[in-house]
Amino acid sequence: MNKDFIYSLLIMIFVSGFTSCNKNRFDVDISGIEARVKIRRMEKDFFSSDNMETGKKHQEMMLQYGIFYKRYLENITGIGLVNDPAISYGLNAFLGDQYIREIYLDAEKKFSDNLEGECKELSEAFKYSKYYFPAMVVPEVVTFVSGFQYSVAVTDSVLGLGLDMYLGSDYKNYPKAGFPLYKIAQLKREFIVPDAMKSWLMTEFFSSENQNPKNLLDQMIQNGKVMYLLDAVLPKINDTLKIGFTLAQITWCQKNEFNIWAHLVDNQLLFNTDPTIINKFFNEAPFTSGLPKESPPKTGVWAGWQIVKSFMENNPDVSIPELIKIQNPQDILTKSKYKPRKG
Repeated sequence: MNKDFIYSLLIMIFVSGFTSCNKNRFDVDISGIEARVKIRRMEKDFFSSDNMETGKKHQEMMLQYGIFYKRYLENITGIGLVNDPAISYGLNAFLGDQYIREIYLDAEKKFSDNLEGECKELSEAFKYSKYYFPAMVVPEVVTFVSGFQYSVAVTDSVLGLGLDMYLGSDYKNYPKAGFPLYKIAQLKREFIVPDAMKSWLMTEFFSSENQNPKNLLDQMIQNGKVMYLLDAVLPKINDTLKIGFTLAQITWCQKNEFNIWAHLVDNQLLFNTDPTIINKFFNEAPFTSGLPKESPPKTGVWAGWQIVKSFMENNPDVSIPELIKIQNPQDILTKSKYKPRKG
């Protein structure tokens, strides 16, 4: 047989094997899946009236936005109970607040394109979601302005986006509202889609009674599952946006992965049930308490993400829906064979 032919054949086999071994698990065909997201601008309808004394506009909003409007009044803004006969006083006070109206007008200017890009990205994200979970409902997406109260609000069928929480890290009213610099850095438009999908997935899969984390490891694995789901439904979005870290912070975690894990193990923190201790690894902060000041916050989320990724790499027969159903976090840790190398 011709030597050149044999050589070419070996090269082809090598390249083919290398490609198959390194195939992106999230590179799936979603071309035949229908999932069209439409965004309704509730804040435009809400702020279009300067006066709700007659109650007519209030009734129209109830008919148009239903249960989400109720949540907006009662929980998101705290304006008042939707069926309270005196609700018009709270509505008019909110609508007449010059600070709130300024924020609303700034949001309208920022999102004058009607969030066309976000609409496309969310539609694609829900196509990926339905690939893994065909029965998943594609929610109605509604925008609102709450005076910096909520970024995302979710009901059974509605995904609400608080536009005033994405006006940019240079927005003048964020420092005035008391937001710390590390939080302001994330109040940017590019975080809308990952924040929205994270909230929706958490509500879909981790809101039941049996999903309540009992210790630090439980919390890590649950957060790791959420991050892995984000990998699956947002395969084109950068990791920095999924977890809210800068590139430097992700690099720090990668370089110090062994030290993070050693800190958790050596201090016997994995099975700690003290909320004060647990929250240090998941709360927004300048850095993770107990770790060097160069560390990012939420290193518990990052570590859990690495464990779940390791588990899925070492257990390729486990599907994403099966991963979600696994109830024992310690089982995931054991089968992940997670053992970061010392740098």
